[in-house]
Amino acid sequence: MSLQPNDVDFEEWWNRISSQVTREQQKGLNIIILGAWTLWRHHNDCIFNGRHPSLSTALIMAANEKCMWEMAGVKGLCALTGHATPTTE
Repeated sequence: MSLQPNDVDFEEWWNRISSQVTREQQKGLNIIILGAWTLWRHHNDCIFNGRHPSLSTALIMAANEKCMWEMAGVKGLCALTGHATPTTE
């Protein structure tokens, strides 16, 4: 499941992996997308808004994003991440 030398980009890897797993396993893959999206947003916040890199900020961002995903209908994230969700950023 890891990135391979012939994977050109993240999207290509995602498409390859998504087609190889069951629907139930896809729930676990959602957490990878959530993590990548959170890191990308935090990176951009540091670069473009002068924020300092912070693990605690990134974790809070991920928890808040998880809540939004769940409100949008994504299922199975609680089983992967637990139920406690910080609400400040």
